[in-house]
Amino acid sequence: STTRKRVDFSEDIVTCVRSTRLRVELVLVLKCPLVNKANRMKKQRIAAAGFLLALALYTPGSAAENPSRPPADKPTKKRFADPPQYAALHTTSPLTIDGKLDEKIWKSAPAHGLVMPDQLKNKGHTLRDPGSCRFLWNEEYLYVGIEFTDGDVIARGTGNHQHHYMLGDLAELFIYRESAAAYHELYVTPAGYKTCFYFSKPGGKLEIRKDCSLRVAAVVRGTFNKSDDRDKGWVAEFAVPAKVLLPQKKLAANQVWRVLVGRYNYAKKDTDLTAEISSAPWVPYASFHSRKRFARLTLQR
Repeated sequence: STTRKRVDFSEDIVTCVRSTRLRVELVLVLKCPLVNKANRMKKQRIAAAGFLLALALYTPGSAAENPSRPPADKPTKKRFADPPQYAALHTTSPLTIDGKLDEKIWKSAPAHGLVMPDQLKNKGHTLRDPGSCRFLWNEEYLYVGIEFTDGDVIARGTGNHQHHYMLGDLAELFIYRESAAAYHELYVTPAGYKTCFYFSKPGGKLEIRKDCSLRVAAVVRGTFNKSDDRDKGWVAEFAVPAKVLLPQKKLAANQVWRVLVGRYNYAKKDTDLTAEISSAPWVPYASFHSRKRFARLTLQR
């Protein structure tokens, strides 16, 4: 979702560090043509100190917790450099978008388990409810199936194109063509509502695409918004039209896409600040916009 921390670096500008947990937004301009060299160097030192302070204060825990610097993340260089390799199987049979995932080909598609960010695990959090995702495709659609265990299904949204990460349980699909700047952020809720967000570039302005022809469906194995019983979970699917991803083109074998499936998992009193989050693939911090961490999804025939 768009409320988690997003850090976008360039040579000249640290564009922003956002944390909804601390309600912090820091914008540091490290080069300014209107000041002389000495003043510019002074501004750089001050900006760098402020940036380090913001990082030290950031924590993904509850707003009621005392802010503290998160434990150091120590992934190997290979883990950062080489994104996971996913495969989408080709289907020639039509799929019914009903949230059931009962077509036989779904069982043949590789399943990818969702995991909690290291930043949360290092603070002692453990994954409460596991989940997984799978991918299929044909020339007209990219299909994504998700299966989530969930003891308390919560979905308070009332329509499409809302910021559903603030309203309850959610599956998010982030996707872009490899080497492209633009990307999509797509939602499906347990109630079967959808959202289509679009960014023309990393860190760009969010656009709500209400004319998006995305198709979604979901099935709940339990009840909505009733925390005094025990639910089993929910299942959902996305059918992303090729014309949404590639205007005037079709999907084709060997195309490579970068993808991430993220999850917000609410309990009774959770907000978007405290809901359990997980993703496939792994991300180090509580941000689903870390594009270089996205998996490489190859369309296989």
